[in-house]
Amino acid sequence: IFNIALSTLLEVTDTDAGTLYSFDGEVLHLEAFEGLSHEFKEKAIIRKIGEGIPGIAAQLQKSITMDISQFPSPLLLPYVKKEGLISFIGTPLMSKGNVVGAIALGAKKKRVFTQDELDLLFSIGNVIGIAVENAKLYRDVKDKAEYIGTLYRIAQAIKASLDIGEVFDSMVDEMRNILSFDRTGINLLKDDTVEVFALVEDIEIPELGRGTRIPKEKSSTLFVLDRRVGLIRNIEGTPFYEDAILLRKGIRTVIQVPLFSKGEKIGVFSLESTIPDAYTQRDLDLAQAIADQIATSIENSSLYEDLKKANLELEKRLRELEDFHSIAVGRELKMIELKERIRSLEGK
Repeated sequence: IFNIALSTLLEVTDTDAGTLYSFDGEVLHLEAFEGLSHEFKEKAIIRKIGEGIPGIAAQLQKSITMDISQFPSPLLLPYVKKEGLISFIGTPLMSKGNVVGAIALGAKKKRVFTQDELDLLFSIGNVIGIAVENAKLYRDVKDKAEYIGTLYRIAQAIKASLDIGEVFDSMVDEMRNILSFDRTGINLLKDDTVEVFALVEDIEIPELGRGTRIPKEKSSTLFVLDRRVGLIRNIEGTPFYEDAILLRKGIRTVIQVPLFSKGEKIGVFSLESTIPDAYTQRDLDLAQAIADQIATSIENSSLYEDLKKANLELEKRLRELEDFHSIAVGRELKMIELKERIRSLEGK
């Protein structure tokens, strides 16, 4: 939609270059560009409201026009001049009265855009805005269906086994369908330490391998559990033992979500990425949903282990009773035999 819309607008307005941005409620993100260099793209990939032609159009919520002498971005001006652009027009993309994006177009020849052209561009922007919003809604519905399907399959994996390590390994492929990570794991509280209980890693870090124990007071696990909520953390400069090791290995961002069983703190579920600022609230919400499943699995596994121990204890008691019974019966038989021998002797 973005690329087709931009190409169509360039043709309709007889302009030579353009950019199209989406708006997420905070900043504008470059989605399509044409007639401009990749160097320009790298500098212009994110714009704030009020910044540059698309940012100003989004802020004013109307179409605007200007020439090269008024160009509002000194950072991008050299790249614009390099392409020979001298006249510009911009418009917001609107849907139901809300800004959902913005477009900026440039021409290599002197152009004076009339009010009719500005109004036409604004109308076209509204049509594109509605199409973009509908596409977003479709994507969101599709994503939610995929998330629900993934969580369902994770739930089925948990039901299929009581071995939490086995369950976690089988969950990872499903998790990759909806979340991006370079390492993921479960850390559990063990007395005064934190144990790396389950782990899947694309980046091998032996110092934090499965079975590693970390002093609880130095671990980020306790920090997260004390707050009782999931956190997205950029780990540079933090005081935690494992963060220093992760940082050296290239990890930059982590999600950590607390695990509770029957209201008690038991550990954290984590996702780790080499990309700075890799995670969003949506990722945190998904991690929390997965963590709830993991906590259920750990609880079921614990109950199963308790049941196995109880059965083993019961079997031990039964064997002891059987042994006691055998000994008691043997003694009774010997007593009867002894009494018979005494009677026979008395008879003599």
